[in-house]
Amino acid sequence: MHNTSLCTCLSAPCLRQAGGLNRAVTYQSFMTPLVAMAAVPLGMIGVFPGHWIMGADFSATSMVGIIALAGVAIRSSLLIIDFIRENQSQGMALQEAAYQAGVVRARPILLTTLAVILGSAIMLTDPVFGGLAISLIFGTGVSSALTIIIVPVLYYRVKKNG
Repeated sequence: MHNTSLCTCLSAPCLRQAGGLNRAVTYQSFMTPLVAMAAVPLGMIGVFPGHWIMGADFSATSMVGIIALAGVAIRSSLLIIDFIRENQSQGMALQEAAYQAGVVRARPILLTTLAVILGSAIMLTDPVFGGLAISLIFGTGVSSALTIIIVPVLYYRVKKNG
């Protein structure tokens, strides 16, 4: 019994909950986690223009918002990557799996984005947490829109050339 629980604990679902090196072990590649993390800079594209549009200063809580944004963005990337890998394991070609991942996973990613935006909108008028809300709202919106397109393409290019 003890060995069974140890094997269960070390299974892929448990490793997915951890970060960094464990992701590389789960995906048997160092490039796949880097593709997933590509969504973080995509989110940054929306953060600074969002502060400018809202006329708000970039503050410490804005930086906290960027950290939260990174988690949402990477999770969206992992949804796409896992979908591609699952379809490939069922015999689908890499190019078709990457295309389908962007199309099929767009709805759940956009629903998550909508939830983050609506949940953060409550904080917009708060003088302390307004920066956090702006970072989350604009960063998540831009990141999600670009992640649906760029992550499948990056994953395809990495796997095709590697």
